[in-house]
Amino acid sequence: MALSILVILVLVIFVVTLPEKEIETPDISEDFKSYYLGKTEKEVLRDALRSIKMDLNDLWLKSDVVEDDFRLSVVERVMNDPYEGNLKTLLEISKEISSEEMWRVLKSMGERLDTSPERFSVEGKGIPALVYSMAVSEELISEAFSNLTEEELAILDKGIAFLLEGAEPEVEEEEFLRIVRKVERDRLYSAGVTIVSTMEENLDEIREEADTKENNRISTPIGYVVIGTKGDDEYLLGEGVIGVIDPGGNDLYKWMESSGITFVIDFSGNDTYIGEDFSLGGARFGISILYDLSGNDYYKGENFSIGSSYFGVGVLRDFSGNDYYEGDTCTQGAGVFGLGVLRDHSGNDTYRAAFESQAFGFTWGFGVLHDLSGNDLYYAGGKYLDYLRFKDRYLSLSQGFGFGMRPYASGGIGFLRDDSGNDVYFSDVFGQASSYWFSLGYIHDLSGNDVYQGWLYNQGAATHLCGSLLLEEKGNDSYYAKGVSQGCGHDLAIGMLIDREGNDSYIAADLSQGAGNANGIGILIDNSGNDSYTVTEAFGVYDNAQGYGNWRRDFGSIGILIDLSGDDKYSEPGRTNNRFYRGTNYGVVLDVETKEGGARD
Repeated sequence: MALSILVILVLVIFVVTLPEKEIETPDISEDFKSYYLGKTEKEVLRDALRSIKMDLNDLWLKSDVVEDDFRLSVVERVMNDPYEGNLKTLLEISKEISSEEMWRVLKSMGERLDTSPERFSVEGKGIPALVYSMAVSEELISEAFSNLTEEELAILDKGIAFLLEGAEPEVEEEEFLRIVRKVERDRLYSAGVTIVSTMEENLDEIREEADTKENNRISTPIGYVVIGTKGDDEYLLGEGVIGVIDPGGNDLYKWMESSGITFVIDFSGNDTYIGEDFSLGGARFGISILYDLSGNDYYKGENFSIGSSYFGVGVLRDFSGNDYYEGDTCTQGAGVFGLGVLRDHSGNDTYRAAFESQAFGFTWGFGVLHDLSGNDLYYAGGKYLDYLRFKDRYLSLSQGFGFGMRPYASGGIGFLRDDSGNDVYFSDVFGQASSYWFSLGYIHDLSGNDVYQGWLYNQGAATHLCGSLLLEEKGNDSYYAKGVSQGCGHDLAIGMLIDREGNDSYIAADLSQGAGNANGIGILIDNSGNDSYTVTEAFGVYDNAQGYGNWRRDFGSIGILIDLSGDDKYSEPGRTNNRFYRGTNYGVVLDVETKEGGARD
């Protein structure tokens, strides 16, 4: 053991004096190889940092460069503890959003936004209890906006333009945010928690009543609730209809743009949902809920649809079937000053969106997309050109993406969790567990042979004082990107990609695979499997990937690539398995053998 430690110390002393260019270490002895057996991911990362005269305590990001009162405490946690804080935050939230009871999911999401949602008790059973919960929630919504004048509410409505690509906001940012601060978010989220908890607790009773009260209409103080039939029905939500309960059949729903409280409970059938903005579980200044319990369903909404919200709570929950989801902007689990959740329990599903969707969190917002099983396709992009930089690439800002209102307001949380299946993720510019401006972007994929394809700022990329992490638990996975991806932090940000198990392939061109730029931190860690790391020259010749960190603003940027086991291949000439490399003064590649199956804490 003493000899092993001596070898490592000599190696560290040697490499820390290297100039800023890659110099290969001498042949690695068997003592070097055996030194890492049994070590954990954290211990190996600590050794990598020691080689550049740093420790885990030195990993922190300066967050007081810009201050605002929209900053989430969980964002501060990640900035102060970029490795452990980032990983622990992902695992904690992943557990919270996996609760079978959706009201608990919503409550935990509200708490992550530094609010305290309450669950209010409701009298009665079945449909009467649901109607009563709407009355309680209507009062809570009214209280949430009670500090605002009608003129101020109209200004909030105009703020939607800040999210829509190509739209021109008719309000100044400072005035808009002044009004945002007046909203009582606790009351708003409590309204969503109350309706959802009442609905889920009474689903069996609601089903029984719907079977015996077919083709009925119930009048409530806020609109009509329609009870359909077991046949193939057609519904129009809007113009006085705020809710539908359907016992069966292949139904067609047409959902007009709405605000306030709306809901649908469909118990069976292959259904079609067509909606405008703020539809299909898309909330505006209120609560919108859509529960479909069985069938192969088709959902097509526009902006702020399919489990999304703008100052409210939006939930879409599909329990079974091979489903198709299609939307434009802020759809499929998007939270903008609110909570948005899309949960699909089973089936081979397709998710298509253009922009700011599929687990997107804006300022004071939290967006979740949770798919529990099936071989799924996630596609985001293809509509809004990134015209400032490219003629043929599209903005995505989706698939676990956190976004802030730079420089006025910190951002929110986007969290995509996929429990099983061989999935394909496609985004273009900004996506796949990435973030921008004091926000958090996460993907947690638990199993399956998955494919990730993106262009720029993807697969664990963080840009401008924020954090991101793509955590892959199991499967033989493939990662493709052009650059600024695969564990990349830019401008005081932490971007991480951790793959726990499987034979994986990583392909990128520049500033990727453990790359830090402009005082950022980029980390890629692969725990086990026979992996390949390729830096392609298809887009030019670069030397700023695989353990790359540069010098900016009198400080270094940190880039670390760690592989903990397996027979691994590198495209860079001279790089082999079980070696230590120094890419730059603050860049490290460390390929070691820990134990069978990889190491983890």
